[in-house]
Amino acid sequence: MSGDLGPRVVVRAMARMARRVPAVHFIVHGDDATLRRTVRRQRHLKGRCEIVHAPDVVSMNSRPSH
Repeated sequence: MSGDLGPRVVVRAMARMARRVPAVHFIVHGDDATLRRTVRRQRHLKGRCEIVHAPDVVSMNSRPSH
């Protein structure tokens, strides 16, 4: 779902890419409700995103090896 600012930064970048590359399609992982709400705000992403619900969260304190 991204870094400190949540998914909105990544979703905005996806929308910019979608404007530039008409054939691009995205698969994004994270909280379904949050991602749907954020993606819905970007008209260039309509019908071009598959959202895979991932309920787990990796915190900044999590060790990469675990």
